[in-house]
Amino acid sequence: MNWYVAELLLYNVAGSSPSERAVQCCHYLVTAEDHDLAYEKSMVMGNQLSTGDRRFAGLSDLLLVHETPADGAELLWTQTEMTPAELDNEVQPKKQMRAFLGKQSSLSGWYVAQVMLYEVHDEGSHGPNLLTWINSNLIKANDAETAYLKALQVGKGQEDEPGSHTCDGERAHWLLKGLRDLVPVRDAPADKALLWCSAIKASVTQFESMVRKKSDLGVFRWQAEQLQRRASRR
Repeated sequence: MNWYVAELLLYNVAGSSPSERAVQCCHYLVTAEDHDLAYEKSMVMGNQLSTGDRRFAGLSDLLLVHETPADGAELLWTQTEMTPAELDNEVQPKKQMRAFLGKQSSLSGWYVAQVMLYEVHDEGSHGPNLLTWINSNLIKANDAETAYLKALQVGKGQEDEPGSHTCDGERAHWLLKGLRDLVPVRDAPADKALLWCSAIKASVTQFESMVRKKSDLGVFRWQAEQLQRRASRR
């Protein structure tokens, strides 16, 4: 059985206008035997959430979780490039993280920490931008302060020694920059568990671009890329 994170897009009819949508992007854990079943299950879940003024629009992503959800496990990760100034802006002060705003401590006892690491070249340079990892890790803790300290420990554990890998033929290593956010988790990790929702305002055009067709979702894009690589080797 595989674990997935399904990003469901919902919008509120009452809070929307002809030019703007009041949108919620909600992240759910889903178990399924394969990608297609995970997609079908996520769509059923989304349609069941369409009640009253709330409407399900579709999925913004479906991603495979490579570790069984547990304390410290990585749920999601992204790799990107940004300038040092952009990286500084992405790392938030503790008091601005969702777990510390408005007394949003997790009732489930779980949090998701968005840990930011950047690559340091031990020789040469990657150029003006820094290669950056953003890893979303599950954290089990009794309160937000404990979760914050544990998240930093998890991030330190993701650092490595100078020269531990190469980038463009040059020795490099990863360093922890800090946390981008610490998010209270609604439900304890389980099948169909709601992790968290993010509320945004988006123009109709932006909203439509957020709703992805099945082939554009993460697990299916990766699957197609693997098939293309195998075909090119023949």
